[in-house]
Amino acid sequence: RTWQWTSGGYVASASADRQVKVWDLQAGFCTHSFVGHSGVVLRVLFHPKQLQLYSGSDDGEVRVWDLVDKSCVAVLKAHFSAITSLALSTDGWVLLSGGRDRVVVAWDLRKNTKLSTIPVFECVEGVATIPLGSPFPGVPLPTDPSMMAHKGASKPIFFATAGEKGRLKLWRTDTGACVFEHAGLGHGATGGLVGAAPDQPSTPAAGGAGGGAAREYTDLVLLPGATGLLATTADARLLFYRPDEARKGLVLSKQLVGNVDEVTDVRLVGGVKRT
Repeated sequence: RTWQWTSGGYVASASADRQVKVWDLQAGFCTHSFVGHSGVVLRVLFHPKQLQLYSGSDDGEVRVWDLVDKSCVAVLKAHFSAITSLALSTDGWVLLSGGRDRVVVAWDLRKNTKLSTIPVFECVEGVATIPLGSPFPGVPLPTDPSMMAHKGASKPIFFATAGEKGRLKLWRTDTGACVFEHAGLGHGATGGLVGAAPDQPSTPAAGGAGGGAAREYTDLVLLPGATGLLATTADARLLFYRPDEARKGLVLSKQLVGNVDEVTDVRLVGGVKRT
């Protein structure tokens, strides 16, 4: 159903048989086989520094797997529907899980406890953390006064969501506020500005709009260097958005069309060559 690759030559796979497996690509065999979910496993995610793997399922659970002991060390329960997306904070200590119960949950990985629940008001199909200081609308610099966490509050994390309404939204975890929302696929998604900051009027993009389920997003990935977002749609398109600082929005910079059926997962592999 889904997979994730690491630079160490390992791939984690998740499938409808409720199992999570890790594969050694060079040797060509399975190194780990994890069983515990009671439903289809929809997402897997390696930790970039710790020897841990995270999985999300339609049973509403996030499981934390220890790759050394080959065991489940924590079961994170807060969702009431399928978990469709997982993302880590830039420091690697907060896990975000998004689900079709219309919420994103932030988890403290030091204690394996819930930090907060952010209502996003639509079935979530993709979540991506946004680094501070990146040029996305509504995302401040680390030194911005708005980043001063309240006493006893966790450090704010900014993240983007995509889902059934065909809109890209940016949020912060400490207040649960939406700091940016674009005009959505229903307002045209073939070029031009597709979003505006909350205090700016939305400007529809040029071109016609799709209808019905075609407007839904099915996945979301942050591009290397936080240069933009890659979103997949229910009609099998790959849409590349880049921040437009001058116009305080997002621009659809590129579109790839070629799949003839549902895109169930998307990953970026390899580096980006710049000239």
